[in-house]
Amino acid sequence: MPTLWESQRGRESKEAAQARHLEAKLLCLRCPLLDACEAMVCHYEKLDQGIDGVVAGRYSTAERLYNKTYIVRCLGCGATLHPQCAQTRRNREGLRVHAGEQLCTDCYPRMSRAARKGHR
Repeated sequence: MPTLWESQRGRESKEAAQARHLEAKLLCLRCPLLDACEAMVCHYEKLDQGIDGVVAGRYSTAERLYNKTYIVRCLGCGATLHPQCAQTRRNREGLRVHAGEQLCTDCYPRMSRAARKGHR
C-alpha cells in the first residue's frame, strides 16, 4: 500500500489515489515545514527533476503523472501554468509562468503564503 504522498501504484484505482492525495495535501497545509518543502520542490522543478506524488501540498509541475506531464492551473486565476523547468524555453501560447505554490507570476505577489502572512 502506498503512503499518502506517493503517486498511483500497482492496482490502485485513480479515484483511490486522488482520495489519498487530497488527504496528503490537507496535511501538508498544516505542516510547519511547508515553506521549506515549497522551496525544495521549486528548486527541483527548475532543474526538470520530477518529484513523485504530493509535495508542499501540490503536485510537482515537472512530474510525469499517469504517463503525461502534469501541468496544473493557477489557484488564483485558473490559467494553465507553464512548468518551472521550461521557463527558459519559449513559452507556449496561453500558458502562464509558474512562480511557485501553484500560482502564476501575476497571482503570486498577492496570494502566496508570504503575502498572506503580511496581511494578518
